Amino acid sequence: MMHEAVAIGMVVALGHAARAEAFERGRGAAPAGPVEPPMTLLVPERFPSIQAGIDVARDGDTVSVAMGTYEELLEIDAKNVVLWGRGDSLALPPMPVITGGGRGPLLTVAGSDSSGPQAHHLIFRGGHVSRDGGGIWLEDSALTLDDCRVEYCKASTAGGGIYARRAALRITDCLLRENRVLPGSSASDLGGGAIFGSDSEIVIRDSVLRDNWAEGNWEGFGQGGALAATRSKIDLRGVELSENRVA
Repeated sequence: MMHEAVAIGMVVALGHAARAEAFERGRGAAPAGPVEPPMTLLVPERFPSIQAGIDVARDGDTVSVAMGTYEELLEIDAKNVVLWGRGDSLALPPMPVITGGGRGPLLTVAGSDSSGPQAHHLIFRGGHVSRDGGGIWLEDSALTLDDCRVEYCKASTAGGGIYARRAALRITDCLLRENRVLPGSSASDLGGGAIFGSDSEIVIRDSVLRDNWAEGNWEGFGQGGALAATRSKIDLRGVELSENRVA
């Protein structure tokens, strides 16, 4: 029993040493004791990119993003972290911008539990994919968007702005504008200029979906200029839908 206890103690010690090294790289001094409180990881002051902060973050941590434009394709896999943009109401644009340089999705979220990651005060702009979800791609996870923008994103199948599959998506006080589903090649192309949901629960509150567009495929079939879904629950309250269209 003594040898087993010593072995367990060594594993715990090694775990704390690894975390301490991560703190030294960007998180400051490691707190004492086995339970670490949530931390704030500063981008770019301590981490050169948003993804670098996400990679070090644990459940409950906040990746705090300074004003600027970040050309990144972000991935959050099985972590409940918070992305927090440090906005400036006097600046144009007033929030940090994530752009993929014509690529996408700008944010991919998979495998998180029922609470899921959160994104606050961020702009997702100009993602472009030849499949689903030009701006945000969400599968088997939950995601909360608060005071965010998803704009000028494009997909060729479904969800120009956001694609959710077997997911729980909550959107509050957001603007989704000028996202598009481009003409595809078959009747399976499903539309949803701003959002497409499959086997998902989508809750939208106090938000605007404007000037989104779903173009038809080779059979002239297009649907859901703003929103389209299959086998999903949709709950909209205080939502403005304007100038969305299909073609």
